[in-house]
Amino acid sequence: MTLLFSKGAVNLRRFSPQRWLETIDRWISSADPAEQRLGILALQLLIEDRSFENLPAAFKIISPLLHEYHDLHRSDLRSLLTALSRRSPNETAYFLRQVLSLNTDPRLIKMVRQSLTEYPDEIRSRLREFLQALQR
Repeated sequence: MTLLFSKGAVNLRRFSPQRWLETIDRWISSADPAEQRLGILALQLLIEDRSFENLPAAFKIISPLLHEYHDLHRSDLRSLLTALSRRSPNETAYFLRQVLSLNTDPRLIKMVRQSLTEYPDEIRSRLREFLQALQR
């Protein structure tokens, strides 16, 4: 399914990225978990496309799912955060610190902790310290 979706959306991603971002945002904002999952997958594919440079828009789109975290999409969100950390570990770490400053849900903290292996040592260390401070 991922390959089919990726290939099917490639032209929209490349030639109309703003429209594609709007579509992804609509899916992620939906009350339907299936649409949310589709939006997360679409956003991950966009982030993995090296020609896509608007990472702040990606952070903005994913933010509501993390601020109102539910375990329903844990695996998909973790994959998305991994893709973001590979593209821009500093920006992703900063974003996560901002989100976790507002939402200290233990499930979200656990998911972030599980993704720490994806970061360079220095960033991983700072994030780990931040997570430990949240739990005190």
